[in-house]
Amino acid sequence: MKIKVGSPELERDIERLTKVREAVGPNVNVMMDANQGMNLSSALKLADAVKPLRITWFEEPLHRRFGNPLRLRHRADTPTGLALRGLGGLRDDPGDNLPTQGGFLRPRPGASARPAKPF
Repeated sequence: MKIKVGSPELERDIERLTKVREAVGPNVNVMMDANQGMNLSSALKLADAVKPLRITWFEEPLHRRFGNPLRLRHRADTPTGLALRGLGGLRDDPGDNLPTQGGFLRPRPGASARPAKPF
């Protein structure tokens, strides 16, 4: 379950995530997505505040112009990155999303560089 975060009022995001965690219980993956709308300070505060909620993934926390995504990746306990490619694609190593979130995106298994066939 992925929840939109990035409210100007950090407490609203924390409250929303807390209510979701309470509703779904401890056995459901809860993820958050900021759509690159946070700065480094806010993203770190949110990641720290929701640590007890065991958030599985923090997607697109910030754009490079708002802070260095590598600093967030190294300081937050929650895995962060550019894109979620299904639960099998959750990774938190330096090779995942280099261009914008501290790593580069790996191609999906079976992905091809060939152009698609026309209809």
